[in-house]
Amino acid sequence: MQFETLDEVLQRRGSFYHWWTLLNPADEYRALWSDCMRYWNALDLDRQRKLYYFVRKKKRTRQPIDPNPLEVTMKTRPYPENLNGNPQINWYMKNCKLVKAWYLCAYGIYLRQEAELWNMTRIEPLN
Repeated sequence: MQFETLDEVLQRRGSFYHWWTLLNPADEYRALWSDCMRYWNALDLDRQRKLYYFVRKKKRTRQPIDPNPLEVTMKTRPYPENLNGNPQINWYMKNCKLVKAWYLCAYGIYLRQEAELWNMTRIEPLN
């Protein structure tokens, strides 16, 4: 069992405001603030980071997310996007740092930040 440091606990708890701001829930969901905060604070820091990154990426690419912040916090299962075979791979090659990395028993092409966040192994620069 690995214990969290005080700094990790404070980072985890202090991050809720950023999470709530990212979700920017409609007025009808504002009453879920305390339930959402309680659930968020129960997540470990690594899970919070993956969740935040994943939802932020979905919002930036205008992909739909559930409007209910508690549902998003509790039920979203973040995952890294393997860009191998992606039709926009040329754009990614020109504009992003990509790596070849080992994840879930296979190599794939990932954004460097995702490879680090998901603790992938056998990471090699691609561009």
